[in-house]
Amino acid sequence: MKHRVLVTGGAGYIGTHTCTALLDQGCEVTVVDNLSNGTAEALEQVKRLTQQNLTLIEADIRDRESMHRILREGDFDVVVHFAALKVLTESLSDPVKYYDHNVGGTAVLLEAMQAAGVRNLVFSSSAAVYGMPETVPIDENAPLLGSNPYARTKAIGESIIADQVRADPRWRAVCLRYFNPVGAHESGLIGESPLNVPTNLMPIVCEVALGKRPRLQIFGDQHPTPDGTCVRDFIHIMDLAEGHVRAVEWLMQNPGQNCLNVNLGTGNGHSVQQLVNAFEEASGRRIPCEIAPVRPGEVPSVFAQADLARDVLGWQAKRPLDAMCADAWRWASRARERARPRGPLCGFRLQIDHFHVQRAEQPHHLDRIARVVAMAQLVIGLLCVLFVMHLHDAPRSQMELAVRHLEFAKRRQMAELRSAASIDPLAEQALVITTDRAVVELFIGLIGQIPGQAALPVAMCLNGGGEIEATCRLVRFLDRTRDGRRRWGD
Repeated sequence: MKHRVLVTGGAGYIGTHTCTALLDQGCEVTVVDNLSNGTAEALEQVKRLTQQNLTLIEADIRDRESMHRILREGDFDVVVHFAALKVLTESLSDPVKYYDHNVGGTAVLLEAMQAAGVRNLVFSSSAAVYGMPETVPIDENAPLLGSNPYARTKAIGESIIADQVRADPRWRAVCLRYFNPVGAHESGLIGESPLNVPTNLMPIVCEVALGKRPRLQIFGDQHPTPDGTCVRDFIHIMDLAEGHVRAVEWLMQNPGQNCLNVNLGTGNGHSVQQLVNAFEEASGRRIPCEIAPVRPGEVPSVFAQADLARDVLGWQAKRPLDAMCADAWRWASRARERARPRGPLCGFRLQIDHFHVQRAEQPHHLDRIARVVAMAQLVIGLLCVLFVMHLHDAPRSQMELAVRHLEFAKRRQMAELRSAASIDPLAEQALVITTDRAVVELFIGLIGQIPGQAALPVAMCLNGGGEIEATCRLVRFLDRTRDGRRRWGD
């Protein structure tokens, strides 16, 4: 298969694995992504894994001018459309944002495709469009009863595509409704790495196994299922990626077809407890669990009827639950090793004022504080890396990559702070102040070596204003008093 494929949102979890599968099949791949929930580094790993090249264009699909230019200049055969926001709880608190990104972005994309004469589309939909199903397994003819804004944006996206296909018979589209993707590529080089606090089950299980969380919350153990925990259709991420490849092949080989909605699932459900047991077996780690109240609207059992994918696309999931868990653990444990600090500055640590820490009354508060501190350490460590790179006249591309790492680390730290809403406010304030105090100490330690002009913009990346501005003023003062030859420029 040799096709030119544009993948929107290709730097994310499902996108990177699908890019890998497409490249393995000989496709030429271009990714357009605003990197809000993905990284350029993940795509570098894809290139390393496949020994193939791909192109990344950093753009937002809502940017009409950019999308028209990309589609016009790319000469693509087909578009695989992942780019979307996907956190259910966030969609409840900020629905307009979700309609803007998921519905508005899809409309702009289709407009640009039509103008460029690109009329083959694989759409990343979701089993969430079924809402609370009346029966299981769920087939493609089940009513669409999406019960939250995220699900409704996916259903609307499907409707827009179907309307476009009806309006112009030259269009062909496959909407893939998939269930619960988990796992990672078997190499351990790519996997699920959310930029914000994880909300999916498998990343949370991995964090418990790595000691980043004290325990896993299981929402209810009295459901009408074999062990009382919810049953879901967990599907290996590489099976899912291969399903997208088969959808691309089907579009290119069946010019007489128009629009197809297809479930991608295993056709079998596994309970949350079964997944935990399989993960413990695969990782050799115990996963402490606690039973929490059932969440409103929780569906006891959801899994796919996957016959259509087998009969029409020639696709069937083949990787079992134990492989999903083994590959997820391989990715998580290797990611931890890659993140382990190394080099002469790896001993740098932040300390939190004991008075503030002891005000956190519950053990899980301390765990949240520890996670925030870990992210703060990463921020400072990356700042050190930038300084050293500047001293050695590192290429601009490497400096930009390091700045991207820094921004990512800071977003994660702030996300952890926002998630720890029950931490005593004084403790939270202590975390931020301690981070800035550590920056001051770091600057003082390096002030005789680092050109001031390099430090200021990097420091401003750290906190976008606030206390860090006072830090920079202090450093400018110290720099002028210690070495009159340097000038910071106010």
